[in-house]
Amino acid sequence: MKLSITILSSILAVCSVTTASPVYPSSTMSAEASTLTASPSANPAGGDVYPVFPSAYNLEKYCDPFDTTEASLIKEIAKAHVGIDVMSTQLEGLHYQYDFQKGVIIKVEQQLETLRQTPGQELGAAEARLKMQYEVLDGLKNELKELVKKASDIIKKEESLEKKLTEHLSPGSSANG
Repeated sequence: MKLSITILSSILAVCSVTTASPVYPSSTMSAEASTLTASPSANPAGGDVYPVFPSAYNLEKYCDPFDTTEASLIKEIAKAHVGIDVMSTQLEGLHYQYDFQKGVIIKVEQQLETLRQTPGQELGAAEARLKMQYEVLDGLKNELKELVKKASDIIKKEESLEKKLTEHLSPGSSANG
């Protein structure tokens, strides 16, 4: 976004044309008699004269196209950004599963507590169910940790690529050749 604004600002600065310059009264003229006039050649058609903004099809003649390094960096940044979006969606789903599993464990613990108050044969089965639910929770926790690490790595990669691109595009950089 900043790059496109900079490019458009530069184009507007290059294309802007002063159509009339004020004529300042000389020291010998009185202030009442002086008027500001425009040069007759500044507006030959008699209509408003504004700089013509280039269309999207001819902008490239005002801008240098990206070189192969810049294009590949932009492509890699885009891939990393998509990866971050995918990872974010996966993390959101995994957090939901993790929270749901914690709720399941709370219910199984409540059932187990009820069974402990009234001894019977189901106590062993309830304890086994609780153990299994904790194992599922631990698995989800490990999966979350791995996914967070992958997301962190992708974010670091994207930041590194953006930094390289910024350095490459900055004026006077040795990479910009």
